Amino acid sequence: MIGKKITEFKYITIPEAKKVLDKRAKIGELGYEQRLAREYLTEFSRINEKDAKKLAEKLKKTEKLSEIAVVKIIDLLPKDEDELRVILQKERYSLEKTEVEAVLSAVKDTLGAKAEN
Repeated sequence: MIGKKITEFKYITIPEAKKVLDKRAKIGELGYEQRLAREYLTEFSRINEKDAKKLAEKLKKTEKLSEIAVVKIIDLLPKDEDELRVILQKERYSLEKTEVEAVLSAVKDTLGAKAEN
């Protein structure tokens, strides 16, 4: 890590991280930690990157949601209001009932689209 410098910081979803490591694996051999991370991401990635990006666009329409909250919702894909509230527990805001329903509807639509593929 000597000489390495962080040039950009961005929160990414599990599907995006999986894509990064998949690309890296095609270029050359992954290190031990990278292989473990790739195995984990493969096991826990429930949607593909394309669907994750579409869901992110839908969730960003709810203006109260922070970038990290959007990423966590995409990673965990809550099925009901209780699961969503647990994800948003540390945020300094609470969503209105209509906003909660919109978020859960977007997640359900994404999971439904995945089931059809």
